[in-house]
Amino acid sequence: MTDEPISRMPLAAVLACLLALVAVVALTLRSAPPGSEIRIRNNTAYPFDRVVVNGEQYGSIDSGKFSAYRNVRPAFRYASVRLHAGAREMHLIPDDFVGETPLGRGKFTYVLNIVDGDRIDLAVEKEPL
Repeated sequence: MTDEPISRMPLAAVLACLLALVAVVALTLRSAPPGSEIRIRNNTAYPFDRVVVNGEQYGSIDSGKFSAYRNVRPAFRYASVRLHAGAREMHLIPDDFVGETPLGRGKFTYVLNIVDGDRIDLAVEKEPL
């Protein structure tokens, strides 16, 4: 390419650049793992407030209740969790996702429990189709 302004470039060159850009975007989207629909179930006796899972805000979730689904790309069987249970702020921080395979397309529920009164436990349930 030259340093000419785009208005002086031949139409064929502009169209070739646009086509290349579209191809790159399409390949990027195609290679990204499919999104997972993730919801949260509060499987404790405590109401949860300010629930954040992998950076997604789920808000408040009463005891025994579910959040709405959120599209998460990619989602794994582990997740970082931050929430308030009563006056306590609690965290679950996974070491890393190395070697983990994304959950893929489908609906999943992250079931949150509190273990030993101070630790969040997370289990994953795949919803039937």
